[in-house]
Amino acid sequence: MALAALTAVGCAGSDFFQAPLNQQPILCGGSIQGIALALTGDVTTFAGTFGVSGNADGVGDAATFQEPYGITTDGLNLYVSDKDGDAIRKIEISSRQVTTLVPQGGGLNEPVGITTDGAFVYVCDSNNDAIQKVDANTGAMTLLAGGTSGAQDGLGPAAQFREPYGITVVGDDLFVADRDNHAIRRVNKNTGEVTTLAGAFATPGSANGLGGDARFNEPMSISTDCTNLYVGDWNNYTV
Repeated sequence: MALAALTAVGCAGSDFFQAPLNQQPILCGGSIQGIALALTGDVTTFAGTFGVSGNADGVGDAATFQEPYGITTDGLNLYVSDKDGDAIRKIEISSRQVTTLVPQGGGLNEPVGITTDGAFVYVCDSNNDAIQKVDANTGAMTLLAGGTSGAQDGLGPAAQFREPYGITVVGDDLFVADRDNHAIRRVNKNTGEVTTLAGAFATPGSANGLGGDARFNEPMSISTDCTNLYVGDWNNYTV
């Protein structure tokens, strides 16, 4: 296919990839696909106030956060995991209005990685060793997978994680950087079925290889270009 028949798409949660014109882009990396950015490097504050910690809703700098950690978008809104606030915040891009989707006390314990498919927000609930599924409109939260510390594949709450930290989405699959299990896990976002894609439970190391032959040392972040997964392998100082 000639280059003229391709367009560069991808924003927020995904790297750029090529897709045919007039073809529906695949969900990739937790973003609504767009066009290439034209950035000037000018930095402005979109929401929150310098040096002010809190959990207030409001427009722009009238809102406060405690420790905004992860961020993703559906094209109209930003979704932010407020780690120390144990909350999920929603920011309408057009107005900069910040609201609380899942409040402190709503069941989260240090939420970190976050991604979305437009209808739901998926959260690495690190200290609960769980992957949570949040309705992007209502804020209703359900446990998708995990909930106890351990190293086990399985369906929904039968699966176990140890501090899941990073998350991204491709189609019906979520890919999770399971930090203290030193592994990359796959979670079906519809059924909650968890399998292990790469790495070996409780076996930190640094080794290339296929599936269980590969080794990680506290992988913490993950993204995708819809062809490969890219992992921030924290204690190995590598990607």
